[in-house]
Amino acid sequence: MSELNKNIEIFFIDLDGTTLDIKKDNKRWISDENLSAIKEVQAQGKHVVISTGRMAGLEEFMEATNTQYIIGGNGAMIKNNKGKFLKEIKMSTRQTLLLLDI
Repeated sequence: MSELNKNIEIFFIDLDGTTLDIKKDNKRWISDENLSAIKEVQAQGKHVVISTGRMAGLEEFMEATNTQYIIGGNGAMIKNNKGKFLKEIKMSTRQTLLLLDI
């Protein structure tokens, strides 16, 4: 691990084209190299949190990476690996309709 990363205690990773670069069941998936890097920092006692704009399929990524927390929907939802929502912001029907009009 480089000197720069030595004092970092938590890593936030996005599920983007860098992290997701192979196909699994016709979906983008985390490469073995990225999974290995995640496991390496976890073995050093560091934390990894998936932080993404996505909302669907997040539990599958959480399980594969053995992460304790996931932030989804651009921060609208924070969930732990026990399935408990720590934070969830929902839009009302009125707010949704207003956005659809825009």
